Amino acid sequence: VLAFDDLPSELDHTHQQRVVAYLQRRPGVQVLVTATELPMFWTDPRLDPTVFHVEHGDVVAPAPR
Repeated sequence: VLAFDDLPSELDHTHQQRVVAYLQRRPGVQVLVTATELPMFWTDPRLDPTVFHVEHGDVVAPAPR
């Protein structure tokens, strides 16, 4: 399990893509990414992430895509 806190605020689009490409070559790795906005790599059609909206510490619902 890998956890990234606010990946989009720390890495530009190119470096976000490099991280995602690296992770895609590692089968069985579970990744948790927190962010205040959807990361730029979100549009990659090969990804099938589950997104949750957290409000005041409570998981409200899966976020719409």
